Amino acid sequence: MQHKKSPGPRRSNRNPSSNRIRKRATFAPTDALDAIESVLSRKAAEPDREELSELDARLIALRNHPDLEGLDRRGVMPNELCDQNGNIWNPGLHIDLHMVIERQLDSDQPEGIVAIAIEMEREGKLCAHDVKHVLMSALTWQIFQMQKEDRVFDEQEYFRDIQEDYATWDKSSS
Repeated sequence: MQHKKSPGPRRSNRNPSSNRIRKRATFAPTDALDAIESVLSRKAAEPDREELSELDARLIALRNHPDLEGLDRRGVMPNELCDQNGNIWNPGLHIDLHMVIERQLDSDQPEGIVAIAIEMEREGKLCAHDVKHVLMSALTWQIFQMQKEDRVFDEQEYFRDIQEDYATWDKSSS
């Protein structure tokens, strides 16, 4: 299966002013595998802790893309960029998808997503950032199928898509 592209326009209902200030430390370890693995231990240690905020998820996503972080900070994020292979992509949508994945990994929702991400990285084929790109690819395909078929999110299909994308992932797709 080829790397799937997400069709359609960017839809964002992001409202930074609606983010509540939370009394919780921003979690930013240097080792991404430790970050993913620590989700489960944090969840067990703090069962009532608040979910990763949209703002924190955005900061983590931008930290993974320093090239985009500078553009975002200056408020000049373009609608389109062209990569070294000539592929046109939407950097704002890319960051938004990273945010969704960060929140999935933080909450382990759908349940089992953290274990899948840990296993993929442990195999050593991809770094943590590329693992997130595999998750994003499967997620965008799920969203496309939900729109096309007018159906709800299918966790089992999502997990199958992740495994299929991982098996055929080409690092140049990231």
